[in-house]
Amino acid sequence: MAGEYSKDATALVSIIKNMTEGVEKIQLKQAYADSLKIIWVVMCALAGSALIASCFTKGYSLEQEHKAQQGYHEGARTPIDLEGSASSASGVDEIAVEKARLEVQ
Repeated sequence: MAGEYSKDATALVSIIKNMTEGVEKIQLKQAYADSLKIIWVVMCALAGSALIASCFTKGYSLEQEHKAQQGYHEGARTPIDLEGSASSASGVDEIAVEKARLEVQ
């Protein structure tokens, strides 16, 4: 019977309300309250430890500039072919030309 009740805890509330007074109703109420007490204690401990951990975090200003090594750079050099003129080939050809240029140097 406990296995059936444990599958849907919210439905258990309405089941307990509709039960007639007796030992079974008292036991179900006590088991439901005990399970909520355990959850309450665990969540309070977790919240307390999070509060203590938050005292050790460092604050950062949102007014600072983000500097990354990726992105678009103004005036970036264009790939060049072996003769030194600007290349207008596809991206694959540009990579091959750049590799060949580096090998020559």
